[in-house]
Amino acid sequence: MPSIQQSGVISFGSFQLDPDTGSLEKHGVRVRLPRQPARILTFLAQRAGTVITREELRELVWASDTFVDFEHGLNAAINKLRQALGDSADKPRFIETLPGQGYRFVAAVRIEPPKQTTQEASTPEPVRAPSPIQAPVPAPRGLSWPVLLAFGGLAAGLLVAATWVIARRDPSPVRPLRTKFIIPAPEGFAFQPAGARQAFAISPDGSRLAFTAIADDGQFRLWIRDLASLEPREVPAARGAYTVFWSPGGDALYFSVDRSLRRVTADAGSSYQIISDLPRRVPPLGAWIAPDRILLSYRQLTVVVPAAGGRATTVEDAYLWPQALPDGKHLLYLAYDKRIERFRLRVGRFGDPQGAKDILETDSRVSWVASSETPGSGYLIYVRAGSLLAQPFDAEGLRLTGDAVPLAGNMHVFQPTAAADFSVSNNGVLVYQPLRNSSRMVWLDRSGREIEQVGPDNLSVVYVRASPDGHKIAAAVHNPEKGASEIWVYDTQSKVNRVLVPGPGIADKPVWSHDGTRLLYSRALGSGPKLYVRGLAEQDREEPLPSTDFQLPIDWSRDGRFVLFQTDIITDGDVGVVDLKTRKLTWILHSPAHETSPVFSPDGRRVVFVSNDSGRLEAYAQAFEGGETPRLTGERLRISTEGAQLVRWRGDGREICYLGTDGVVYSVPIAASPQFRAGAPVALFRVPVASRAVLSTGFGFDVSADGSRFLLPTVREPLTSNLVVMQGWESFLKRK
Repeated sequence: MPSIQQSGVISFGSFQLDPDTGSLEKHGVRVRLPRQPARILTFLAQRAGTVITREELRELVWASDTFVDFEHGLNAAINKLRQALGDSADKPRFIETLPGQGYRFVAAVRIEPPKQTTQEASTPEPVRAPSPIQAPVPAPRGLSWPVLLAFGGLAAGLLVAATWVIARRDPSPVRPLRTKFIIPAPEGFAFQPAGARQAFAISPDGSRLAFTAIADDGQFRLWIRDLASLEPREVPAARGAYTVFWSPGGDALYFSVDRSLRRVTADAGSSYQIISDLPRRVPPLGAWIAPDRILLSYRQLTVVVPAAGGRATTVEDAYLWPQALPDGKHLLYLAYDKRIERFRLRVGRFGDPQGAKDILETDSRVSWVASSETPGSGYLIYVRAGSLLAQPFDAEGLRLTGDAVPLAGNMHVFQPTAAADFSVSNNGVLVYQPLRNSSRMVWLDRSGREIEQVGPDNLSVVYVRASPDGHKIAAAVHNPEKGASEIWVYDTQSKVNRVLVPGPGIADKPVWSHDGTRLLYSRALGSGPKLYVRGLAEQDREEPLPSTDFQLPIDWSRDGRFVLFQTDIITDGDVGVVDLKTRKLTWILHSPAHETSPVFSPDGRRVVFVSNDSGRLEAYAQAFEGGETPRLTGERLRISTEGAQLVRWRGDGREICYLGTDGVVYSVPIAASPQFRAGAPVALFRVPVASRAVLSTGFGFDVSADGSRFLLPTVREPLTSNLVVMQGWESFLKRK
């Protein structure tokens, strides 16, 4: 009968497996595995390179006198293993399926002496994750707000009982469990890093995690994971959910889809309630400021929505990422300081921004949470320079009472909105999402097979463009130490890699001039991204272009005169053009539809773009007229048939390639004369969902001039493959 051997810790990739306990860790963080998958993994890893039959695994896991659906049970166990490892049956890195034979562990394995570095390692935990609550949490008690005369009836309505959500009157301290583990994305899904949204939220009582994940078809789905359970539940009514947050009692979830705020019960029901239409497409955060009022904050706009449903009302002052404090009088919120090129956390009374005072500098949003161990004290949780920090804060005296202590590293911040991936409960549960540096740039052939890697390993590349001669690569690279995105230029001949546009801020979407001597890009420092141009020489300086609130450059005409850009958040994806000759900005697609990804044809006579005017994102081509007032004219010709999200034009103009909403790259033959015609799309290859998921601000691939190769940032392992859960997170501070 097969058996597990006695051995030391087994290391493979970034994982460590203890055969004696079945404990699996990744980068020192516990990965939860049920007993049966853990035994299977140990057995396979100890026999790496050897084919193990399904019958051997049956004898290992199930006794001969056990009556069980073995085929289903083994398939489920293997699927759980692959989910925990971030592995794929199609392209296995760890467990290979050999049809008709069995399974083989294909990764390199090292046997190391067992070592225990944490209390958790020395005391094995049960397979079933325990509830993070050891005692009932008292129900919230209402506190009254004073009437604010400055805002009249609206202000009074907003500020009554704001701390109904957050504060309790000296609750008895609840000693939470102290443990740390990860939650992987569901099979076939991937997590996305922070953008202009709140991607996940822990419930107020710390027992359930709601999160969004992107599917292979490019659509977001909403899931709820009970921390006392091993599997998440999808919320069928919340397909397309983008931003998510809990009701104060944890009985409902609020989420945004396009321009509406919706509500669904926490039992993962199949129906939803539309709470309100919204003025913009993506609200970054919903903050409860009263039992029946929700404050939705944008970069430069704040609206109030009735929790039961009703019309959104605009508030005069902007409160970015607001949170009510327990005194019932003050709000924490962010404001950008151009002098230091960083956000400041401020505290003040609602309706009185002039009377607010600065608390600290931060790269990200800030959450205040009461201590679950020390009554009357609390912490500010935020990200600075790539580290997740906790800093003691006196909510009554409105002052810091200690130094910031790091909780985690490799944190990503979307600087234009200060969004960051963390969430904290009222009783000691912290969830965060680290961003790993493990992507690279590769050339693929037309079947999706890798031809060669370009540039260094272990970068966090989110956007790539090849120079017209193919000798240089411009890339937007996330720098976790600075909490920034930078523009790098890699010379494929000299193999020299250079940071052309360093942090701070978010530099993105590099576009080459036709002669390859200059780069167009966007850069954001607290406000929305703006357009800049600079040469490649050291002495060259960046030149700002005529701007609007939010600009992402997409293409540059071959004659060097016109720049195409898209705008988002404010106008939901309109398209504009900047004339570098006249320095004039003109809108060429400005409608209620979402329009994006504009690209010139090589001869400059047409623009291909993506629009959801039909109800779904599709690619269209239309004639372009330059002159003093650039515009699109004539008939729109539809290029795609089953959805599109990003378009590229081949150098000779005879082919358009686009990334479909299903993650497949398509080719469309083009005839330009005697009249413009497009052929039927042909599928070339599928981009892995993990690679698409990390590109939160737009997937950046490129096509060689002859159309034979595709340049993509690819991911060896998902950059944001797991969420990390800390139960009893305050106790981790004492170990620093």
